[in-house]
Amino acid sequence: MLRARDAGLYRAVTDCGAGGFSSAVGELADGAGARIQLENAPLKYAGLAPWEIWLSESQERMVAAVPEKDLDAFRKICGIEDVECSVIGTFSSDNRLKVYHGEEMVCDLDLDFLHRGIPRVRKEAVWRPRPARPAGSSGAGPVRGADAGRALERLLAHPNIGSKKWVVRQYDHEVQGGSVVKPFAGAGGEGPSDAAVVRPDLDSWKGLVLSNGINPFYGEIDPYWMAANAVEEALRNLVAVGGDPDLCAILDNFCWGDVSDPSILGDLVRCARGCYDFSKGFGTPFISGKDSLNNTWRGPDGKISSIPGTLLISAIGVIDDVRKCVTMDLKRPGNRILLAGETRDEFGGSHFGLVAGNVSGEVPKVDAGTSLALMRAIRSAMGKGWIESCHDLSEGGLAVALAEMCIAGNLGADADLAKAPGPLSGKNAGIRTAFSESAGRWLIEVSPANLAGLKKHFRSLPLAAIGSVTRAPVLKVRSAPGKTLLRLKVADMKRSWNSFSEAR
Repeated sequence: MLRARDAGLYRAVTDCGAGGFSSAVGELADGAGARIQLENAPLKYAGLAPWEIWLSESQERMVAAVPEKDLDAFRKICGIEDVECSVIGTFSSDNRLKVYHGEEMVCDLDLDFLHRGIPRVRKEAVWRPRPARPAGSSGAGPVRGADAGRALERLLAHPNIGSKKWVVRQYDHEVQGGSVVKPFAGAGGEGPSDAAVVRPDLDSWKGLVLSNGINPFYGEIDPYWMAANAVEEALRNLVAVGGDPDLCAILDNFCWGDVSDPSILGDLVRCARGCYDFSKGFGTPFISGKDSLNNTWRGPDGKISSIPGTLLISAIGVIDDVRKCVTMDLKRPGNRILLAGETRDEFGGSHFGLVAGNVSGEVPKVDAGTSLALMRAIRSAMGKGWIESCHDLSEGGLAVALAEMCIAGNLGADADLAKAPGPLSGKNAGIRTAFSESAGRWLIEVSPANLAGLKKHFRSLPLAAIGSVTRAPVLKVRSAPGKTLLRLKVADMKRSWNSFSEAR
């Protein structure tokens, strides 16, 4: 299709997705009309009824509007690429969609009616705020009596955080040698990359960056902030490897339950509002998306239940020079570790809450203005060569991100959480700082020679040096000077992180 596009051989094109030919042809023919001969469509096997051919959603099919004078050239390109090509009809000027199977007419629809005349379905949507209790309040706050070291090991072993090698290694991510930032970072490929960078044209240093953001646990508290966090996380990951927050786009993927239930539909509406608000807030357009609704199951008791509403946001962007990409593995002993972004008491839906047996507290909020300013500052600093490694903070918060950087680089780190921007205070402040999942945060590694320049570059944005990279492969985290919060060997953390994949 790209060769035919470059040769100017078609005037419009769309894929056969939901509804198959019915939606693809129906969309292309709007404002004109079309006559379709279904018997011309290639079939995998004989015996399909006309309605089955018309509605089939078989994959890897596209419908293009090709002028008759260009048809032979289009067919020639298809033949060269060994792609099947069939003429299934012609466009008309009567604004009607006429579908035949042989001589039999099986459909005759006015396109104005099809696109604008069908009554709109109206459904009731209701959303009611869920009661929230601040983490650590009297009762079952998730930070009470927690052992930080043991909590970190349990987080690293959690299926959502631990190594996904058992999945990734089933596929070849080195096709044609175009991978720049691979699924795993570090000399030994032992840490989780924030995003993937590929170089599709090996004659150019330009690349594409692909990243994701997701956390359905936030949606159980407030779908609006689930959407905000998913959008921000996808962009945060994109920036962490060198992507440009001002030159990217996003896609949504909704997986939802029974939308005939007003409360479930209300969650979906609130989630969609979050997508809109934070797409606008970051100035990042949605260019596509997909939804899968009415996902339910019947339990042993016969009761039908809905899946938790889940939103995945994917981001794609262009990197002008892949040689300037940054990975998340620690690079050199003696380098400084900085935390960009503020940490707040936000444990609602957190993974720390999951391993501690409680998910109470406020869901993380997103400040699009501050986050975008940090993204631009980080990307600019990467362009100057000041940042040697960068990793976003997401599931498990600062402690997990720091551990992952140590695992990937096979180096240690010594950090003092009291130096974090906007430090938390009061009881269990160290644990709360270590495991909060506040949005808009990154860990940055910088050489001592570039530290002053980097701080000046960030101006008034929240940024602070919290520690250093150490040659000894041990992660030491203090909640205050002289007060050790946790101390773990990198080998032990690596064992925990790999345990889920190795058990598969």
